[in-house]
Amino acid sequence: MASLASFIRTSLLIQGAVEILLGVLIGLNGFRSILFARPSRFGLAVTLITALLTIVFGGLQCISAWAWKRKKPYARRMVFFVSILNLTLLGFGSILGGIGIYLCSGKRAASFLEYGASKTSREPRPGDGTTKWVQYAWPALSIGWWVFSSFTLAELAIVRGLPTVAPLQGIPLIVLVTFMTVLIHELGHCMAGWASDFSLFKLHVGPLLAFRKDGRWRYEFSFTGLFGGGGAAGMAPRHLRNLRARMAFLTAGGPAGSLLCSVLCGLISMLLLDSPYAIWWKVPAMISMWALGDFFLNLIPILGCTGYSDGAVLAQLIEGGAWANIRLAMASATMTTSTTARPAELDPDMLRKAVASSDGYPEQPILRLISMMHYIDHGNLPQARILLQSSLQKPELLTDPGIMTEIAFYIAYLNRDARQARAWLEEAEKSAKAKQHDLKNDLEFWACSAILYWLQGNVSKADEEWKVAWNLALIKPPFGFYAYERWLLAEVREEWVSKQVGTTSLGSLIQGVGLSKGVEVPVNNVLNEIKPLPRRVTAQPTVSS
Repeated sequence: MASLASFIRTSLLIQGAVEILLGVLIGLNGFRSILFARPSRFGLAVTLITALLTIVFGGLQCISAWAWKRKKPYARRMVFFVSILNLTLLGFGSILGGIGIYLCSGKRAASFLEYGASKTSREPRPGDGTTKWVQYAWPALSIGWWVFSSFTLAELAIVRGLPTVAPLQGIPLIVLVTFMTVLIHELGHCMAGWASDFSLFKLHVGPLLAFRKDGRWRYEFSFTGLFGGGGAAGMAPRHLRNLRARMAFLTAGGPAGSLLCSVLCGLISMLLLDSPYAIWWKVPAMISMWALGDFFLNLIPILGCTGYSDGAVLAQLIEGGAWANIRLAMASATMTTSTTARPAELDPDMLRKAVASSDGYPEQPILRLISMMHYIDHGNLPQARILLQSSLQKPELLTDPGIMTEIAFYIAYLNRDARQARAWLEEAEKSAKAKQHDLKNDLEFWACSAILYWLQGNVSKADEEWKVAWNLALIKPPFGFYAYERWLLAEVREEWVSKQVGTTSLGSLIQGVGLSKGVEVPVNNVLNEIKPLPRRVTAQPTVSS
């Protein structure tokens, strides 16, 4: 929702600036006609009033965008008013107005100002390939290409005598063209990824979202995604060989798909001109123009409201500096959720460089967490504690409730500090409530709660919480990350049971806990999977904090 709000706010600002310029040009043309054409008083009055109203409307849009950005109390009323006025404008203005009214009404109204003031920084970062002036110029270039495309198609229709009324007009046509342009672009990423040994785990195209969670594909539909929903293709590597070159190839697949789509749709449009289906010429022609714009605009290196453009990612990967380290480490971590590779099998040197490169950035908490799991999976607990302590030194970077819950678990597991872990878990619950996320669906929440009860001496309650976590772990797929989670849960459980009764068989322990209803997992298979990897403590390099 914050990304959509950021898109609308930026569009209001740019459209307002364009309308102010257009109003000035209309006014100047009216005064010019006085000197050369001697228009009627009525015609001159209409021209000047139109120019004045256009300037005023543009100014209102700019002021409403500024007030929204600054979280002024009157911002919602202004955005609602200009959104109603925008509904009278066909095309992009109607879309802008509809989404603006949607954001200003209902349950979203209470969070309107927070949506507009997203905490995601869009300022260029050192070495990320972006520049400040390009950041400001890119939205204007986008709207400029949209205007150029519209005028080009209109001129083509006049010159060739083509039908100006098509079966699809206005908003339906824009929605269809946007969806097709985004779909082809993301399919370009997918095809390049499959060709370079990546597996798909997420595909977002406008209102449609398909993603794999815990080994199962899930699907969602968002009505607001019909208007500026964007797209994304998430792909995980199957191995780490030549990863940087393969990721660059995957990234380039999106713009390549857009260029190919532009060429093919342009040819289809030309074939329709002299056919019985000429009335449909505008649909492929518009897709061709927008796909061509998508090709060029995506290659411009910027940091947008939804992340870096393909051009910025390519620049980072080709340069091979700090940002390439971050991208490689994040990609390698996704491999553990789609293959049998465990966290211990990740490249420690790659993780070390990524943690050092992300200092002070939002990516650092997750990279430290990945590195921490890597060392725990190796049995190098002292190094894992160093990373944990480094994470606690900058709590302002930890805003995701899921990551905060995992930090709370590792505080309890590595430091045996129940008080500090409980405080982190409570903060995670507050953050989850604000973001409408139910932590009780997460394995990490129950695992953290179990170990906290154990540290506080309430073993019976710890057993109950642990059983919930274990049952959630058992239904997850046999990939490396989930195998690590099951192994760690078994390690924790065996430790506190052995302290009560001396020694115990892990097999009898798991048999006694039981499995969740409807899940049949042979105990021998579970025992084989959760065995830790061979310890290689002495071979591990240190990680800077």
